[in-house]
Amino acid sequence: MTQQIATQMQQEYTTIMKETKELLNAAFDAVDLTFKEHLRDIHRQDALSRAINSSKSACDSLNEYRIRLEI
Repeated sequence: MTQQIATQMQQEYTTIMKETKELLNAAFDAVDLTFKEHLRDIHRQDALSRAINSSKSACDSLNEYRIRLEI
């Protein structure tokens, strides 16, 4: 009887540990995915900022050239 209880407890422990591992892996995957999405957003924002700055620089250069032509 004691051996049966010990075996059952070991099986329950093994099941709980397996489920815990699966939950932890799923949580890690979710955090990893969120982090990667956040990095992509940062890269997009950085690329957008560079494009805006380049466009602004080009507009400034065109304005300077236009002003020179008017003079």
